[in-house]
Amino acid sequence: MLDSSPAEAERFLTNAAKTPGAFSKQPAVYDALARAIYNSTYVSAATEYNTKCKANPVSECDALYAKAAQMLDRIIDAYARAVALSKDPTSVAATKQNLSILYKQRHDNSDAGLDKFIAEVLSKPLP
Repeated sequence: MLDSSPAEAERFLTNAAKTPGAFSKQPAVYDALARAIYNSTYVSAATEYNTKCKANPVSECDALYAKAAQMLDRIIDAYARAVALSKDPTSVAATKQNLSILYKQRHDNSDAGLDKFIAEVLSKPLP
């Protein structure tokens, strides 16, 4: 479902992550959620922004940028939860690498504050 219907996977995984119990404590749920958000909403939002606004900014560019940024923030949050919950060093390294790349996009190419964000993410509600 993650590949064939990412929007549906996103809904399912978001519900699983928000439900108290075993699913909300599984790093794989958040890793898959990040990928589902990326494929279902972020790619189209970023593409729309780049198509309409990179060469010739229009009045709706702020709203389009905000939409893409919100999706990117959700992806970052999900990857941070996967890192925070994971006990497997290999999995943590791979997921943290993806997280770092996206985090830098939102923070002027800096990963300052990333470790603190990971340490605190589980104390916040899922966006």
